[in-house]
Amino acid sequence: MKNASRSRFGSLVLAVCLAGTGASVLQPVALMAQASQRTVSGRVTDKSDAPMKGAIVYLKDDHTLSIKSFIADETGSFRFGQLSSTTDYELWAEHNGKKSAVKTISSFDSKTAFTINLKVDTGS
Repeated sequence: MKNASRSRFGSLVLAVCLAGTGASVLQPVALMAQASQRTVSGRVTDKSDAPMKGAIVYLKDDHTLSIKSFIADETGSFRFGQLSSTTDYELWAEHNGKKSAVKTISSFDSKTAFTINLKVDTGS
């Protein structure tokens, strides 16, 4: 019976030592968390497909209702990273008071990278 107690005690000490280092126990968890993150990128254009430099792209988290924004670069490009795979998002662009259609990203979609192009009808 004493040997069985020592064996359990030795396993417990080993488990505590491994947990205390953090690295070997937590690395797989960190890798899984990174794999579940998403990105969304794309371009903002007008109705003639010209890039809309300076358009503001909005990304709304439908769970917290927080909104992130990105100013499109000279090619009309934008990118949002580190998005949760368990959250729904809404995405749209605005330029000089005009707004694109709202696009959605569903938490049920298993993709990790989205390319969504937004078109703003400037009326010209």
